[in-house]
Amino acid sequence: MKTQGNDLNTEKLLSASAVGKILDCGKRTVYRYSSCRRIPAPVRLSGSTKWKQSEINLFLECDCDMDQFNARKDTAK
Repeated sequence: MKTQGNDLNTEKLLSASAVGKILDCGKRTVYRYSSCRRIPAPVRLSGSTKWKQSEINLFLECDCDMDQFNARKDTAK
């Protein structure tokens, strides 16, 4: 059975600091944006919060527009 490219086993996960560097903001701002649903939802694993790199890249491709991001993400499924 083939696995998809965005499977958690192969997906690169980013910390809040790494997402902050990509979005040019601080770590705390990343958490604030996440709680307001202004950025893609994180993945929580064993008490740590990480973001899928593919989702952050798609978010940037959508000019940081969550409506456009959600529409493109839904069509990709």
